[in-house]
Amino acid sequence: MPALIATILDRAEAFPADVRHLEQFTLGPAEQVATDIVLEPNWSLYCLDIAGDQAVFVELPSRVNLAEAPFAYAAQFAHAQRVALVPLDALPTLAAQVPAPRNLVLLMSTGRCGSTLASRIFAQIDGVWSLSEPEWFTNLAFARFDLDEQRLQTLIAACARLTCRPPEGTDPHTIVLKPRSEMMIQAPSYVAALPDARAVFLYRDCVGYVNSLYRFAQRLQGVKDPKRGSPDWSVIYYLSTINAPEAALDRYFAADEEVGAIELMALGWAVRMQAYLDAAAGGMRVAPLHYTDLTQDRAAQTRMLLQNCGIPEQHLAAAMHGFDKDAHAGSAGENAIAAHPLTEPPKARVRELVARWGMSDYQTTRLAAL
Repeated sequence: MPALIATILDRAEAFPADVRHLEQFTLGPAEQVATDIVLEPNWSLYCLDIAGDQAVFVELPSRVNLAEAPFAYAAQFAHAQRVALVPLDALPTLAAQVPAPRNLVLLMSTGRCGSTLASRIFAQIDGVWSLSEPEWFTNLAFARFDLDEQRLQTLIAACARLTCRPPEGTDPHTIVLKPRSEMMIQAPSYVAALPDARAVFLYRDCVGYVNSLYRFAQRLQGVKDPKRGSPDWSVIYYLSTINAPEAALDRYFAADEEVGAIELMALGWAVRMQAYLDAAAGGMRVAPLHYTDLTQDRAAQTRMLLQNCGIPEQHLAAAMHGFDKDAHAGSAGENAIAAHPLTEPPKARVRELVARWGMSDYQTTRLAAL
């Protein structure tokens, strides 16, 4: 099965939180090459085109280390020089040529809960290669209605191995992968497909989550509360429900009920939290870590984080430097960009929804420790 390779001539201006796809690049003429070209230095897995039955790899300048970027997918989009399109069925064979990581860690999360901070904490440790938000996790989540379980686990195993390719000349003892929060909808499949991986689940209270996401959306979209049916509302719906049909709203809201951005953000938290709760009830053992605990009891919680991920406590002092600056610095959502917080009425609305849905808001309660 050959690959197709092409030079990137131009790239569309991408909405920072958009799910990445091939059509965002304008490509020159393509030529056939052997698929193993993507195992050469400077090539990395960028995203999956499930509908097109192909994986998209990009070639980056040698100076680009994806572990130094707040978000790997954004750095790949910005710096990619060439694209290679590889049939999905070729991925397991390619993955078999990549050495298995000695210690693989997955940072699962609800999002807006310190997961990027946790990725930065790990990045401070010598011998750890920590990658924030490779996009293929997100592509699999949004294709969840089109993949059977066997196909999904095959792709997870192959993509994870192909992502665990740190820069030449390095030999990390631990590789940390921090997906976007959408992957929670398939969390049990990751545990099954990657049985040797360690994992933690980062989460926070619902009001804190919505407040953080509300401010993040302002930084990206420049609007505070888009109206239902508008393009900005549709983006929030798509991301919050992980591509569920709009009829899914009927499970959570009355037919005549207002469903604006705040309601969708609260729903996004509920979908991700419920995914963890269902997976845990089904036997998935992934240690939870609350954002407030991590930020208010930094040393003790970071020590616990390292312990859960198989990293000796001797690295704690280095790991603590992850708190030294904004983990989102240099990205479109960095905290230095001004944004309005939630006022009390929408906070009350969020609490009312969570109570109606029969869930704890995790303001004072915590998930059971493992």
